[in-house]
Amino acid sequence: RNPTIVRVVGREEVEVGAGRFHAIVVEMRVRDSRHYHGEGIIRIALSDDHCRLLLRLESTVPDAGSASLGLTAYEGAQGDCSAKIR
Repeated sequence: RNPTIVRVVGREEVEVGAGRFHAIVVEMRVRDSRHYHGEGIIRIALSDDHCRLLLRLESTVPDAGSASLGLTAYEGAQGDCSAKIR
C-alpha cells in the first residue's frame, strides 16, 4: 500500500541499558501522507550475531516528534550471542 524503502545503513556500536553491542543498523522510510504527513523514518539496531536481538528502535514522524526504545535486559541465549562488548 505504501512505498517503503528499507536499507542497511551499516555497522556500529550501540549502547543500551542491557550493555554495549556490535550492531547492524537498518533504516525504513515510509511515505504516507495520511499518517506521517510526508515521510516517516524508522531506524532499527540489531545485534551483529546470529541472535539478531532488537537493541534499539527509533522512529521519527513529522509534526509528532520522535521516540526511541532500547533493550534494557535479556535472558535466554546469552551464551550463544556474541555481539555484546564486554
